[in-house]
Amino acid sequence: MTQCDDIRRAALDDLSTVNDIVTAAVLGWPMAERLKRVALRVLTYDAVDLREMEVLLAEVDGLPVGVAAWDPGAVLHGSGVRRGALLHGLYVVPEAQGCGIGAALQRRAATRAALAGCDALVVKSERVSVGYFERRGYRRLADDALAGLQYPYLFALPVDQVAALDRDAAGMMD
Repeated sequence: MTQCDDIRRAALDDLSTVNDIVTAAVLGWPMAERLKRVALRVLTYDAVDLREMEVLLAEVDGLPVGVAAWDPGAVLHGSGVRRGALLHGLYVVPEAQGCGIGAALQRRAATRAALAGCDALVVKSERVSVGYFERRGYRRLADDALAGLQYPYLFALPVDQVAALDRDAAGMMD
C-alpha cells in the first residue's frame, strides 16, 4: 500500500464506507470479540454525525482506507489548551496501517481545526490506542483537565506540532 493520495470530506453517500472502515479497524484491535461488538455500537457514524462533524475520508489508489472525524462544535479548553478541537475518531483499515494514513488524516484535521481558530487536537482515546497517541507526541491530560470533560484516556497535541507527524513517526504503525 502506498501513501495516501486523496483526503476529502465524507458525504452522506459515503456513510456505509466510513462505517466499513471503522468496523475493520475496530475488529483489528487487541481485545475480546464481545468488547469489539459493543464498541462498534457507539463508534460508528450516522447521518447526524456527518452533518455535525467534519468526517474526512482517506483513499489510496481510489480505495477508501481511513477515516478521521473531528467536531468543530466541541471546542475544549483548559490544561494548556486554549481552544482544542475534539478529534472524535481516527481509523485506518488494518492492511493500510503503517503507511502514514493516520498521520495524513491528523494533519488534515489539524489544518481544518487551525482554520477554525483551534490551537490543539484533543483526543478521547480508547485504551488500545493510548500508545499510538503517546508515541506521536500527544500529551496525556488529567481526566478532568478540559472544562469538566471526564475521560480516562485524554490527550492533546498543538496543531502546529501535528505537521511533524511524518518525520517523528517514521517507521511507526499508523
